[in-house]
Amino acid sequence: MALKIKYLLIPIALGIGILPIIDLKFALIFLCIVVGFYGVIVWKKIVQSRVNLKYSSLTDYTPIEKEVIAAYSVSRFIYYTGMFFIGQQAFRLPFSFTLSDYLFLASFTFMAFIFLNARDKLPNYPKGIIIGLFLFLVGAFISSYTASSPLASVATFIRVPYIILVWFGLGTIILKNEKHVRTAVWMWVLSIAVNGLVAILSTKFSIPYTSSTWGRQAAFADHVNDLGGSSAIAWVPALYLATQYKWKGIKKVLSFLPLILVGMGAVLSGTVSGFIVIFAGTLVWLFVVGLNKRLLLITAIGAIGLALLIGYQVQNGLPTPFERLELTTSSSNQDSSFQSRVQTYQEAWQYIQNQPFIGVGFDAASKTTESGFEPHNILVGVFFKGGIIALIGIIIIIVSFFLIGVSLLRSSADKKSYLLNLSLFVSYLSSVLFSMTSPALYQRYIWVPTALLVALYLQQKLKQRSS
Repeated sequence: MALKIKYLLIPIALGIGILPIIDLKFALIFLCIVVGFYGVIVWKKIVQSRVNLKYSSLTDYTPIEKEVIAAYSVSRFIYYTGMFFIGQQAFRLPFSFTLSDYLFLASFTFMAFIFLNARDKLPNYPKGIIIGLFLFLVGAFISSYTASSPLASVATFIRVPYIILVWFGLGTIILKNEKHVRTAVWMWVLSIAVNGLVAILSTKFSIPYTSSTWGRQAAFADHVNDLGGSSAIAWVPALYLATQYKWKGIKKVLSFLPLILVGMGAVLSGTVSGFIVIFAGTLVWLFVVGLNKRLLLITAIGAIGLALLIGYQVQNGLPTPFERLELTTSSSNQDSSFQSRVQTYQEAWQYIQNQPFIGVGFDAASKTTESGFEPHNILVGVFFKGGIIALIGIIIIIVSFFLIGVSLLRSSADKKSYLLNLSLFVSYLSSVLFSMTSPALYQRYIWVPTALLVALYLQQKLKQRSS
């Protein structure tokens, strides 16, 4: 699809016409939409030509399958755009949905229309996921009867089956091969990299939709910990993209940039658990893949950038990663997050011991302990809010996704497939590790690597079933 100047004139003219009469924040959203939309077009034109994603080259597919793949192109394009905005949680539209939520909903609408009219097949979810989800819902529904607001509790936990069944299902249907998944990974990493760039700029300039807490930057994320968590989870996929594409010249430099920006976002967020997740994920990646010249070059560039950033933080009185680590883990500081979280765990455990089968509910008024915080741990949080049945369900779901990742690694067709699967699997492990320190059960960025792993796995099973 050629990028013609006339395609740019309509949104530019519309933007010039409405900018004087709308709020600056909405103008920023509009600008990001235009940049994201045409960014994906340019990306497909310049980069995807490199890996040859033209439908005519799909020699492994039948003519009917090629038709179906082509039919989903609009839905897939919107899905990629949604991935490009997955980290921009602050872009809230009506009903408090994010911009990416609406884009995924639009993608699902296009997909449903094609799916009902095309000769396509619906992938079968592994039984473990269905059983785990059923148990989670049973425990959550039972616990909602005791909640301060039962309807609000149901409206909260129902997002889990929506994410696992509807959002995951969208990806499994429209992402038909590894190249589609790889494009989605690029869009996701670029989204988090944009937040990293905004976090850097926010230390010097006032940018709409951004916030900071005690010198820690949130960029376009909802909270500083969301920036840290999303950066940590996207770190290994960013590392994979930076080290595995054999580009030269300016493209080689550009492949490094998202990784560096993702890392800078993690540093400026000041999220200690994010630092730990990045460290652990890097060790696993290096242990399995090993060092190479490109990775050593990235390490040198990253070290220089990190030193400059920490120097800037020191000069401007901003908290450095070392200060954040000391402050958070200090047992002598009563205001440290470590102390408050330990207290929250103790209060949650007291309730669990007295009532292990029925939780307090998932609504805002019920889910906090006496200290005013909810448990920053996915397992303790589900146990406290949904009871032991919901806890068993979520454990089965986590283990099922783990087994999917292991299965993908074992069945990788070649090194290229193996490295893609490995990057997503390590990212999934990173998301689980981070969720042990954060109440991020419903955050979309937590589930991105899992969604892409499931898409790869179910499409693989679908091909095996068809052959």
